[in-house]
Amino acid sequence: LNKIIVLLKSEEKQKFLLNDVKARFNNKISYAPKIFSHGDDWLIEEFIEGIPYNRIKNNLNDPVEIALKHNIELVEKNKIKVSKEKYINDNYKEFHNLIEMVINVNLKKLILELNELLIKKIKNSLIDKIEISITHGDFQEGNMRINSNNEVYILDWESSDIRYYMYDFFVLFSGIRTGNSLEKSFELFSNKLENIKMLKDKYSFNLTKILLCYEELRFNLNEKISINFYDSGKGLSRLVTDINNYISKLDE
Repeated sequence: LNKIIVLLKSEEKQKFLLNDVKARFNNKISYAPKIFSHGDDWLIEEFIEGIPYNRIKNNLNDPVEIALKHNIELVEKNKIKVSKEKYINDNYKEFHNLIEMVINVNLKKLILELNELLIKKIKNSLIDKIEISITHGDFQEGNMRINSNNEVYILDWESSDIRYYMYDFFVLFSGIRTGNSLEKSFELFSNKLENIKMLKDKYSFNLTKILLCYEELRFNLNEKISINFYDSGKGLSRLVTDINNYISKLDE
């Protein structure tokens, strides 16, 4: 029928579906499947037939074009500046509610300490305002489809949320979702930004890294602390260790 019915899993966070609708339905994005109708725990969307972007043989494509379209149609359109205090406070309650769901006591302690360290570094930065926007959250090649007309569509919008505006571009160009280390991810991201003037950041790159680490921790807390996610502890533990090790080098 060229339609897909999406249902919210039992006991899953409703924000996944609400944020998905808010991002797509309210912005009418040309490169996302259309939402035909929706309710509190379901939506009906357009079926997109195509090949995953990262599975094309001899793939010489560069996803810069879709990133720039994403920047124009969603990120820039919804971008606002907020004080760093508001940025921190708006996420504080969510962070602590999610951390309370961590069963492993030692991991919970490590996450709390890392969260406070990242907040401290943001507070101590020289900037007063942080730019935030609606983001996809998992803006990676595995969530892209190319149809027979060579049109690229972005799927899986359930992680959409308001974040530091550079987060989607970091996810796409760093390869963080493919298993790259944090250090390698930032190296790839930095190299890509050198060639994309439209996505140049206004902050010092060290502060950009702190904000992106903060958002990566936040994404993983939302994604993996779930009754429907198997064995979240290992992945979170590795991420916390990687971020701690990486930001300690920024101080050297």
